[in-house]
Amino acid sequence: MTISVRALATRWQAQYASGDHSGIVDAFKLGTGGSASPGPHELLEAALAGCMIIFARMELAEQGLDDTGVGVAVEVERAEAVSRFRYTLILPPLLEGHRGALLARLERSPGGATHRRQ
Repeated sequence: MTISVRALATRWQAQYASGDHSGIVDAFKLGTGGSASPGPHELLEAALAGCMIIFARMELAEQGLDDTGVGVAVEVERAEAVSRFRYTLILPPLLEGHRGALLARLERSPGGATHRRQ
């Protein structure tokens, strides 16, 4: 499925659409714009975290384990030359013993080359 994005009348806002789903992306730059919705980097963080949580849940399902309370936090480090995405795998105490297998699954995920563990 393709994502398309078009500029809106409000400075730095755009609307993205994919099939039946759409949303607004907004940014505050050069003294204009706003905070009507997440900015582009936040959407990238959400996309990566979403991908990673699905793969973590798949690993737990294959092991017959409950995935309640599992989470992924992603943060982007922006720099002049490169942006880096760092993530933290959040596990309830009962699943801590499975951290190694879950991290290995996340490293093999399609987004594995785009992030670094914290």
